[in-house]
Amino acid sequence: CRPNGSAEQRFLAYINNPYVDNATIAAEEYTASFLLTRGPYAWIGYGWRNPGTSFYPRPSQWDEDFGVPLETCAEEVSN
Repeated sequence: CRPNGSAEQRFLAYINNPYVDNATIAAEEYTASFLLTRGPYAWIGYGWRNPGTSFYPRPSQWDEDFGVPLETCAEEVSN
């Protein structure tokens, strides 16, 4: 989380959903984590799945437009 850090210059494919086959189970938390950690080049979704398996539900939060990140994330030191 540094201005002009390497994470700001690379894309992020946020696909580490704790519920691998159903992102709607923890959609709010999963989407919030994505929004807090994303840079300017990021997307959220499923990773590769075998196309012969079942349908993977898409959370409605993934279709909302939250805009662009306003600034680089920052770590605060606790006292």
